[in-house]
Amino acid sequence: MKRKVIFLALIISAQYAGWLSKPASVQAEAITVTPIFQELMITANTITETGSFSITNQGDTPQTYRLRAVNIETADTSGGILFSGLSADFESDHGLIQWLQFDQQTVTIAPKEAKEIPFTISNNDSLKPGGHYGALIAQSITNADTDSANKVALSPQAASLVFVKKIGGEQYGLNASTIRLPTSWFSPPRTAQLVMENTGDVHVIPRGAVVVEDMFGRDVLRGAINADSVLILPGKKRELTVDLRSVRGGLRWPGRYQATVTFRFDGKEDFETVKLTIWLVNVWTLFGIISSLALTITLVYRFRGKIRKIITISKSYILKKSKLVKRMSKVMNRLVVKKPKK
Repeated sequence: MKRKVIFLALIISAQYAGWLSKPASVQAEAITVTPIFQELMITANTITETGSFSITNQGDTPQTYRLRAVNIETADTSGGILFSGLSADFESDHGLIQWLQFDQQTVTIAPKEAKEIPFTISNNDSLKPGGHYGALIAQSITNADTDSANKVALSPQAASLVFVKKIGGEQYGLNASTIRLPTSWFSPPRTAQLVMENTGDVHVIPRGAVVVEDMFGRDVLRGAINADSVLILPGKKRELTVDLRSVRGGLRWPGRYQATVTFRFDGKEDFETVKLTIWLVNVWTLFGIISSLALTITLVYRFRGKIRKIITISKSYILKKSKLVKRMSKVMNRLVVKKPKK
């Protein structure tokens, strides 16, 4: 049984790593299931909600498939999907299979044909507002090897994920639990590493931006949060990498930079804001400053005699000019100032 679960998890992980790029189908050997993901909405007035998914037999012989549903959740911040070993609290609060039923338990499909499989979700008081998550699994049982107790059946199977959102009392929340900008004194950040936490009871899609400003308040780096539109399940965390692109030529001058992270989730208008300070020494700019200083000192030392002579001549010239200015000022005063009458 454990090998079955691992096999199925690998099938889903390969197609679901984007969370969600929303591929149209998932295929396991001779089985194709569409869609890989669907979202259903239930209101307080809904009695039952119906949905369906399609199974295609890609093989050359008729196949019989067993239909079943399991609860799911994410394993860690990478977003990998768990079909077994779910936490009891998450399964009780956000499970789905308790309210989901198939019209049939098995289905036989001819070669190269597809069948639409309907299912029903019952809405009652025990279905709490918020998000509920499950996977609809189609497993081939036609050629399953169960004759020997020493053999483990690895019959082809594939799954379609179902996210149900019950409206009316659901709670939304999103928090940035960790924000890191990998950098050093001499290396500007190329990415921002965020760990976003869903503090509500329904899945959310984070949105936002990371902007780095220089000491003059100008944008020098910018990146969009969650460009792949991945989902975060309630009570779960997800690590997101934000690629930062240069604006205005990037970080040029050494000094203090400020990173501003703004984020929200789809459906919310207002942004949350977090600010961080970055101290950076741009290697090439620092090299240019040091080189200029070194060149200046070298020139001053090399031509110190001529420089001293130029300074002396300049002082003498300024002194003469100042005397001339004083004399002209006296003459002007004599011409302008009127003598008093006797």
